[in-house]
Amino acid sequence: MCFEFHLFQVAWLRGDTQTILTIASHVITKNHRIGVTHSDHRTWFLHIREMKESDRGWYMCQINTDPMKSQIGYLEVVEKGKMSEREGPKEGNIKDLGKQGKLRIRHRRGLMLRFTHISCFYWWCQIHFCLSPAPHSLRITRKKPRNTNYYRLESQYYSRPLPPDTICLQVAASFRSLGLPPDILDYPTSTDMVVREGTNVTLRCAATGSPQPSITWRREGGETIPLGNGQEVASVEGPVFNITRVNRLHMGPYLCIASNGVPPTVSKRIMLIVQFPPMIWIQNQLVGAYEGQRITLECHSEAYPKSINYWTKEKGEIIAQGSKYEPVLLDNAYKVHMKLTIRAVGPADFGSYKCVSKNSLGDTDGSIKLYR
Repeated sequence: MCFEFHLFQVAWLRGDTQTILTIASHVITKNHRIGVTHSDHRTWFLHIREMKESDRGWYMCQINTDPMKSQIGYLEVVEKGKMSEREGPKEGNIKDLGKQGKLRIRHRRGLMLRFTHISCFYWWCQIHFCLSPAPHSLRITRKKPRNTNYYRLESQYYSRPLPPDTICLQVAASFRSLGLPPDILDYPTSTDMVVREGTNVTLRCAATGSPQPSITWRREGGETIPLGNGQEVASVEGPVFNITRVNRLHMGPYLCIASNGVPPTVSKRIMLIVQFPPMIWIQNQLVGAYEGQRITLECHSEAYPKSINYWTKEKGEIIAQGSKYEPVLLDNAYKVHMKLTIRAVGPADFGSYKCVSKNSLGDTDGSIKLYR
């Protein structure tokens, strides 16, 4: 069952394979046993006829909001009327309840304990059992098992003619370990970081879930991650990501991705900012020209925080935009491509030019000589 807000569409999927079963009122899968109904387009029901063991597993209801909303549930398929009987044991155990949970029922010697069947949905399970002879008093206690939230006596029921002095009961239990989707913890997971180039950096990602989620680190844009030994990898595994002598190539957003096989997979974006003083490199430090020619001088700067960039003449005067000179700056992240165009070279234009770059961590310049 799934609740929908108007103007949005509902889809049902198999959670383990992500197979689309239905979208709105349309059945997408070719499985003739699948159906979908709704109540005034607000409550949506997925129907599965002629249940099979292969239908066991996770199911997801999605609503195409922005961001997408989803809810998952686990469908357990049990054999109808299946009954196991043990006479006079000290303990009766149901192991691997929902594959991971465990329920233990203790009772007096001489009692006959019958387990009729178990049904589970997501991490909720219902256990039906009978006791004979019926005890004068019955107490179900919470022993604080590691994987169990609590046991609760739901109701007493009689499903068939019973021998004298026999009582049948239904108990509800909630098991955390049946499978919980991953959740990334705000602490001690790292937040956005600002570091100096050349220092060592440690990124941490902490997540909960059942089973315990595995952690993968990737760059948000899909770029490779440079390692200290000169190699590059697409991802790094583990909750702790160490970068030795971080440099500007490491700068950018990273994704900490937590997954454990229980949808949905979750991620957290961590921005790594690497600060360094400006540096300049010039491809052509000697440029020849003739009078009247249009010529462009170029140099490249790298700095973070972003730098202030400008051109000066031989005597240090700053070159401004005008009819003769056209300085242009092309930014790309921490890189700046500096261009100075002289529209028509005159006799006074020959000589040295400097491209200057400054930020809060330092300054530098480079020289280009324009000769006749």
